This record gives sequence, structure tokens and C-alpha cells, in this order.
Amino acid sequence: MPASNVFAVQPHVAAADAALAEPLAVAIHAVDRAELKQSSTALVVGAGPIGILIGLVAADRGCRVLVSEPRDPRRRLAERLGFQAVPSDPSLVTGVREATDGVMSDIVFDCAGHPAIAAELSAVTRVRGTIVLAGLYSTPTAVDLHALTFAEQHLLGSRICTDNDLRQAVVIIESDTLNLSRIATRTFALEEVDAAFAAASRGDIVKAMINPR
Repeated sequence: MPASNVFAVQPHVAAADAALAEPLAVAIHAVDRAELKQSSTALVVGAGPIGILIGLVAADRGCRVLVSEPRDPRRRLAERLGFQAVPSDPSLVTGVREATDGVMSDIVFDCAGHPAIAAELSAVTRVRGTIVLAGLYSTPTAVDLHALTFAEQHLLGSRICTDNDLRQAVVIIESDTLNLSRIATRTFALEEVDAAFAAASRGDIVKAMINPR
């Protein structure tokens, strides 16, 4: 590993907390791309590791955070963290409209990467709002460019992170600014890899750690 790719962490930081540096840096990068303003409303679609961390970073910067997540364990975690869960039944658009008195969300972070979500991104974003694609789509997906144009919305991609994002993440973890122990994590032995993937897939935990020792 090149030395320039290694970031020192203070000795008091637990390994499980330090392991969150990379996904936290990805979340910081996405939030920075959005250029959030204090008191903005941010909608996070998908409460997986990146979505939860984006929500925490956005809330720390003074935003109201809405979360859309179909899996019960992850939705309950989002609510425990102080986020407002937005129902997607009968539609996400209806849920966001009711939560924002019809204004819709200032910023939308798509962490789901699902075609059904892509179709609603413009509709859940306010006029001249910002959409950040923080999830990866596995195939080309339809987006309503007509709606984006008429609402004069910003559509941004967010990919991985920079060195500066990682440095910020390490500082946050060392100072425990976001109290990341609230996030549901679990450490598995090397021979429990299958169980780790299964627990993460079910949404029982946000992040699975593997300790080969």
C-alpha cells in the first residue's frame, strides 16, 4: 500500500470505529457535492451504510433529514437517530409532499440505486433543488429529464471520496462528533463471512466487520 494512501488514527479509536472512515468519507463527499445550506430539508432514499452516514453528516450541518427505507430494521434505526421516516406507500412523492407541506425536499440523496426511485427523483425535489446520485445503478436507467429541465433542478453524481474527505472522516471519528456507536454494527469471525453478508442483506445491521483473528 502506498504510504500516501494510509491515514493515521489516534490510538484511543477502536478498530470497529476506524473501519467506518471510508464509508463516512464517501458520505462527506456526497454532502459536500450538494453544497447544503443550514435549515435545508434533505431526503435520503435508502438507509444503508452510506445513506445513514449521509443523514448524520447532513443533520450535523443543520439540516432536517427525511429518510425513505422499506426495510423495518433500517427504518427504525433511522428514526432512533432522529430522522423522520417518510412512507413510500402509496408513493414516495405523496410521503414527501405531506412531510414538506407540498414544497418537496431541497436536497435528495439517492442511495438506493433502484430504477423505481430514479423515476421519482425530480418529483420529490423542489423547484431548483438538488439531486445527488450517491448509489450505483447496475444498468442504464430512465430519468425524467423533461421534469428536471422545467424545475431547473441540479443533478449531481457522487463517486467515492477524496483524500481530504478521508482526513475529515478521521477527525470526526477521533472526536466522536457524530456518536457513531449509535449505528448498528457487528464484528464477525472470518469463518462467519456468510452470516455477515446475510445479516447486512436483511438490514439487521448497518455495517458488518470481519476480524480474521
